[in-house]
Amino acid sequence: MVRGYGILEFLRFYEGVPFQTDAHLRRLWEAIKYVRLPLAITPDFLQKVIVQLVEKNRFSEAMVCIVMTGGVSTGFLPERMPSLIVTADPFEPFPPWQYKVGISLMSAPASRTCPEIKSTGFFSAIYETLRAKRLGFDELVYVDGKGDVLEGTTFNVFAVAPGPSLVTPEKGVLSGITAACVIRLAKDMSIPVRRSPISRDILRAAKEVFITSTCRELTPVIRVDDCLIGKGHPGPLTRSFHLALQEMIRKENASARSASLKKTGLKASISNNGIGGIHQRTIRRLLSISSWPFRGLRSH
Repeated sequence: MVRGYGILEFLRFYEGVPFQTDAHLRRLWEAIKYVRLPLAITPDFLQKVIVQLVEKNRFSEAMVCIVMTGGVSTGFLPERMPSLIVTADPFEPFPPWQYKVGISLMSAPASRTCPEIKSTGFFSAIYETLRAKRLGFDELVYVDGKGDVLEGTTFNVFAVAPGPSLVTPEKGVLSGITAACVIRLAKDMSIPVRRSPISRDILRAAKEVFITSTCRELTPVIRVDDCLIGKGHPGPLTRSFHLALQEMIRKENASARSASLKKTGLKASISNNGIGGIHQRTIRRLLSISSWPFRGLRSH
């Protein structure tokens, strides 16, 4: 963890039910393969652990963080089996004014290594975001060598072009789970989606801009650097997409809640000796304390 060689994933729980769990775990497993760290458990097992963790802590609205690192090492490179940590915390919503008034973004040159995965290397993102806030902006957005907008530190970016149509980058950015939901909603609304960087010309012509992420859902943007977006306040399409996304969440929540009643609990999946090196004692402590380190692949 000291060397920063790790990956992470966030899931959000609504009324005790996780949203888009399969998509989040699929992205996590793709990242695990990308960084070539072995993992001896299955997505299904980890999903059950996550759900039980939130239930044992009696969280209704929660954020779950899954972190996998290179593990204990005496040198520069990972030497042993990786470490897996799962934590859960009560969800803390963003300030309501951000959704009502909109936020401003400051641009900075893209500096993420392997932007296609969600890594633990956030030093540059935090440093530049603090600088943006000192200059009066709310968040930081990355741009390429041409100055075209790619993505934010923890979010994807959409521009509403005349038509209307949506423009959002596809290459050199993290494949956002919430962004994918918005793209599906756009298709349902018969609104075209163009996958490309958002140029300054597109920004100047954009009627609206918004960002998406697991914790934010969808937040309107009213300014990027010195470029005022539209009339300088959140637009109607941004609001429509947010309402449609929340309706999608409600429907999937209800469907998942119904399906969960038909499934067996975690107990049936854990033998007396543990599975994949994860011992029952560790599971109990993990489930009872939200910040307990979950090391499923320790060397003994």
